[in-house]
Amino acid sequence: MQLEHWVSHAASRSPDKVAIHFQGSRISYAQFDQLIDRLTWLLRYRFHVSAGERVAHLALNNPVFLALIFACARIGAIVVPINFRLARPELAFLFDDARPTLLFGDSDLLTDCTGGGILPSGCRLISLDESPVTARCDSLSTLLEESRREQSRSEGSDPTAPLLVVYTSGTTGKPKGAVLDQNALRWNALNSQHMHSLSESDHILTVLPFFHVGGINIQTLPGFHFGATVTLLPTFSAEQVLETITTGRPTLTVLVPTQMRALAELAQWREADLTSLRAVTTGSTMVDRGLLESWQAHDVKTLQVYGCTESSPIAIHQCMDDTESALGSVGKAARYCNVRIVDETGVPVPPGSRGEIQLRGPNILRYYWNNPDATAAALHDGWLSTGDIGYQGEAGEYYVVDRIKNMVISGGENIYPAEIERTLLQHPDIEEAAVVGLPDPKWGEIVAAVIVTRSESQLDTDNVREYLDGKVGNYKLPRRIAFLSELPRNAMGKTDYKAVRSSIISRA
Repeated sequence: MQLEHWVSHAASRSPDKVAIHFQGSRISYAQFDQLIDRLTWLLRYRFHVSAGERVAHLALNNPVFLALIFACARIGAIVVPINFRLARPELAFLFDDARPTLLFGDSDLLTDCTGGGILPSGCRLISLDESPVTARCDSLSTLLEESRREQSRSEGSDPTAPLLVVYTSGTTGKPKGAVLDQNALRWNALNSQHMHSLSESDHILTVLPFFHVGGINIQTLPGFHFGATVTLLPTFSAEQVLETITTGRPTLTVLVPTQMRALAELAQWREADLTSLRAVTTGSTMVDRGLLESWQAHDVKTLQVYGCTESSPIAIHQCMDDTESALGSVGKAARYCNVRIVDETGVPVPPGSRGEIQLRGPNILRYYWNNPDATAAALHDGWLSTGDIGYQGEAGEYYVVDRIKNMVISGGENIYPAEIERTLLQHPDIEEAAVVGLPDPKWGEIVAAVIVTRSESQLDTDNVREYLDGKVGNYKLPRRIAFLSELPRNAMGKTDYKAVRSSIISRA
């Protein structure tokens, strides 16, 4: 079944079943289908959005974003979720690259975008609340009152058409838009069904932000494919998540390790009733055994998943029917994704040998938006180079060892040192900079920076943090800063990041 028909199919079978719980409201499948119809009409006839045009979203989690995905699928438009935690210069780059026709968003976030020329000319704003922010901003509630139900659903639909551009960052530090088509999301949903034994009886709790592919695609969209119910929280709060689990009784959820730890550290954790949960799925970084055991003590099965934005994201995972996964393993290849381990020359290596993890399948991105060089570097004969080091066990299970790239994962957020380094080097008193991740028991990793200042500079750690504030997202700010007379380098004259990391640790 094509993605555009998932909700209408569920509505025809169970119109009164709850599709979405959100902030005390219950949206039935019939109501959700009607919202999609009306958004489709608005896009097509009110704003004349054509196939291939981009519709951006800058807001906390909400049902409209999910409806936009299905509406855009019907007309061949492309949804671009934007990370609301980014600083203005970072947002400006994304808007300039994606060049959306429409921007849906929370009014406070839209207000931040209206000054300084960071939005493309002609981009219309649609406020998700009752506070239009400029003359070219419309209130969605008013628009919906004026809209009609769009019935010609098949017009313009193409399962191979791009549907999502989800921005990730590369080792160059510039964000890259991974283009996922409708088929990729369909095959990913089938991978999720195999992973979670997903069915219409499931109730999914979604707390990961929709600007991450994991928030959209690990359980949420797949749930609609199979007629499940989804509870949405606008953002993560450990107390609210635990209360929702105990009172709302979801059967599945996805949490990054930092969120799992935050729940386990709550005073009410031990007595909490988690019996409704069939499983909690986790990933994004290595998960320590003690954390898994704290959830297993509540008889909650923990499923690890490995993937990336470019794989929609499910590529390797543990399954509900696994009796016991090998210690440290992230599971086996997803049903509709091929996995191999290759050496530096691209030749596959035998089980037990370490190499780069590569992925291929119908769930893999089509290309990077406006970035043919990055596409050529990442895709080779259909195989996606992940930049991660791993190996395969004798039973077919996979282990992730390290990252080739210098990416830092802090609290489930991907942070790319090159972005921060590039910003630091714009400071007139900074001559060189190197950014690395350091292990941290709470966040997994924290950002640390080593700086070489120009002669006679009086720059200190407070000055550096003040300079970065507003130029990069708060979660990217270095927690540790050290000053050296020069950066350590290897024999090739390149920065030795291992030595950089050691120098910071030694100064603790």
